[in-house]
Amino acid sequence: MIGAIIGDIVGSVYEFENIKTKEFPLFSENSRFTDDTVCTMAVVDILLHHKDPVKTMVEWCRKYPAAGYGDKFMRWFNMPWQEPYNSFGNGAAMRVSPAGWLASSLEEALLMSDRVTEITHNHPEGIKGARATVHAIFLARQNVSSQQIRDEIELVYGYNLSQTVDDIRENYEFDETCQGSVPQALICALEATDYEDAIRNSISIGGDSDTIAAIAGAVAEARFRVPLPLEQAGCKFLPKDMLDELKLLYGQLFSGRPLCDVYYSTISRWIFLSMHSGSPESDAVLKNLSNAMHSCDVSGTVWRNASLLVFNERFGFDKFHYDVSEYAQKSEIIDAMKPVWEYFELKWQEIPSEKRAEIERCLREHHQGL
Repeated sequence: MIGAIIGDIVGSVYEFENIKTKEFPLFSENSRFTDDTVCTMAVVDILLHHKDPVKTMVEWCRKYPAAGYGDKFMRWFNMPWQEPYNSFGNGAAMRVSPAGWLASSLEEALLMSDRVTEITHNHPEGIKGARATVHAIFLARQNVSSQQIRDEIELVYGYNLSQTVDDIRENYEFDETCQGSVPQALICALEATDYEDAIRNSISIGGDSDTIAAIAGAVAEARFRVPLPLEQAGCKFLPKDMLDELKLLYGQLFSGRPLCDVYYSTISRWIFLSMHSGSPESDAVLKNLSNAMHSCDVSGTVWRNASLLVFNERFGFDKFHYDVSEYAQKSEIIDAMKPVWEYFELKWQEIPSEKRAEIERCLREHHQGL
């Protein structure tokens, strides 16, 4: 979602002015969200609120009529009635990322993908491009390796993902079809070392830059998470209705899960990003942490209390209050937090003592302002 949207915004200025280099500014005064973002937000709305796919897509696109839609798609949403038009354009893949996040199984993710794709892109290649994107996102969420993702996408969808980004960059030209852009976008995401690298890969190969970066950015978000500075910079380009919908989306995704109280908390960002400041391992740490959290089937209240208890006892804070009235003993909360606690301690002990002291000092200074 936000990974796809930032990819779209970054790529917006390079779509018709391709550059074949990874050295370029990510944002400029000409950056903007395009149809990729609008359609992604429509899919968020459809899947999050169980709305009618056609009606909701039309409403969002008519609300933002100057977002740079393709001619056929623009005619579709401006007609008094809508029918699928056998498209295999990459618009099927650029908008579908929410299905990879909101589903609880791969089967459900692919059904969601079909539901939001077949309203326009009902050609087999359109359906396939969207499914491959969602499939890659779902696998990345499970911490499947990039090579395993490549192998599975090639096996299931018949895409050739053997090229490198350098191979693609040499001769790649503008191609708006799924079959001519989805494999390239997936390679950009799977070869990347972090989220930003995936976006830079995508822009550097040329072609339909905003859409390739949106597809790659969606997969890269699942692999690495979006760094907070990039997330904040990208969100400045979005209107309030989109920001509000994204807050609802991420709130539901992480409701009842530890991510909402640990991964997305200011304190946890301080701790884990400070641990490996300036290192590509920081996102991997957060990724592994979130996987450890997901392995526990406990309520959001338990996780909220547990996270506060861990930070209080680890750093000696007393301002974070937690309610243990639902539980007989604090030990119940500690038991629920055990996998995260063990992972935290393991990573903490890997840091040199001088760095640990610096982190604790910074954390305490930050805590004083809370």
